[in-house]
Amino acid sequence: MIQGDEHTHLARVLRLKPGAAVQLFDGQGRSAPGELSAVERRQSQVEVGDLSEAPERSWRLAALVATPKSKRARRLVEALTELGVDEITPLVTARSEAKPPRPEELRRWAVEACKQCWRDRLPTFGEPTTPEGAAARAAAGELGLLPDTLDAPPLKSVLPDTPQDLLFVIGPEGGFSGGERELLGQSLLPLSLCPTVLRIETAAQALVGAIGALWA
Repeated sequence: MIQGDEHTHLARVLRLKPGAAVQLFDGQGRSAPGELSAVERRQSQVEVGDLSEAPERSWRLAALVATPKSKRARRLVEALTELGVDEITPLVTARSEAKPPRPEELRRWAVEACKQCWRDRLPTFGEPTTPEGAAARAAAGELGLLPDTLDAPPLKSVLPDTPQDLLFVIGPEGGFSGGERELLGQSLLPLSLCPTVLRIETAAQALVGAIGALWA
């Protein structure tokens, strides 16, 4: 039985009819094929096939990212979900201008992205953290990357050859304060993505894509 937003999407947006093939997933890596057997006013009925589970990647990627303004925040979450990021945590800094999205917004955007790209596993969402929190995580053992400066070495020269759990930190539109940058530089590896200044969501997507290519 499918109800709520998913029923609305199925019946009113996609306008599927009985007999249509659908794919169901639970957000934890499990999915199953299904056939729509009935579309009612408030719910739909689905005949569910055999359950399968997608293999987990051997390493985790966490994005600690300042929230961009307006609709760009949604696009950031959608893109990171599509690219396979395992954790998305809002970063609050001295120069942050936009408030972190509400947890229910983050999850809704991620679910929509998973449906679009056929990803079976939702990312997790951490409580908003600060540069101090990010630095503490890196100091405790997580490999941390800091794409925040144009005169730093390129990614390929700082990324290990062997994949491992990794976090990266991207600051707000106004950049990190001097103190924040100094603090993060003590436990994270500075790097340069390109010779131009990138928007928050552009930098995040470029970095995740490059990591995936180097560790493929």
